[in-house]
Amino acid sequence: MPAIPVDDIAINIETAGAGTPLVLLHGSFMNTLMWEPQLEGLADDFQVIVPDMRGHGGTPCPVTGRSFNRPRDVIQILDRLNIERAVIGGFSMGGPIAIQVALDYPQRCLGIVLLATGPGAGDRPLQATQEMCAVAEAKAQRLLELGVVEYFRETPICDAPGVKEFLENPEHRRFFEDILKANNPAWLADWLRLGGCDVPPELVNHLPFRRSRRLPEIKMPVLFMVGSLDVPFLPVAGLLRSKLPQTAIEVVEGASHMLNIDSAEKINRRILQFGQECAARQ
Repeated sequence: MPAIPVDDIAINIETAGAGTPLVLLHGSFMNTLMWEPQLEGLADDFQVIVPDMRGHGGTPCPVTGRSFNRPRDVIQILDRLNIERAVIGGFSMGGPIAIQVALDYPQRCLGIVLLATGPGAGDRPLQATQEMCAVAEAKAQRLLELGVVEYFRETPICDAPGVKEFLENPEHRRFFEDILKANNPAWLADWLRLGGCDVPPELVNHLPFRRSRRLPEIKMPVLFMVGSLDVPFLPVAGLLRSKLPQTAIEVVEGASHMLNIDSAEKINRRILQFGQECAARQ
């Protein structure tokens, strides 16, 4: 469908199906293509909405402070689609955005689905230092030099537990590289340049430490799912148990970081059940 205009850009989205609205937010270096198993598997029961977040897929990323306010993008997408409330799901990088939507706009959330993710780790200064600017620009130039696939292969993410196991499967690796190739290198480079930008002071509550402290403010249902091979994200279960006792926590045996792909049937089945429970609470 046509891109959705927000404050300063148009955000590319894919939609499928009808029913309870379900917004799915992808991870870093990813885009709408990663949600193909959910667009196909959940469309009979949900209105599935998957946006390309700023700098990814078909969505540009102005190198300005506005690009840090991605929860506002999600709400403006809902507004443009005339959707009052939705289940908001996030994978990896998309998880902190989903949590922030729930904190800033609780009246718009039926529930939250967190896949291999958490509130985020490690604050950065609101005001970027010269070193941060230099590092961000070096990363952007390296990506433009190598292309998205080769650049990703150089990142620590590529060898991280949970990701490494997923990429050892040739079929999964091909699909993963197709996802990477669906990004615009220039826009992804601009997203990397945000690492050298100042965060607007009014977004101080979007920093991970403050987001983590605010977790008890979330009162709607939460579903957290993580693969048993995804060692870095397994401890998030304990954090959510302590901060959000209403969270349903499930470890998917044998699943990697990309559990929405390698365990799609299990993930879809559980999201369907959760979505039905959230809709029944309205």
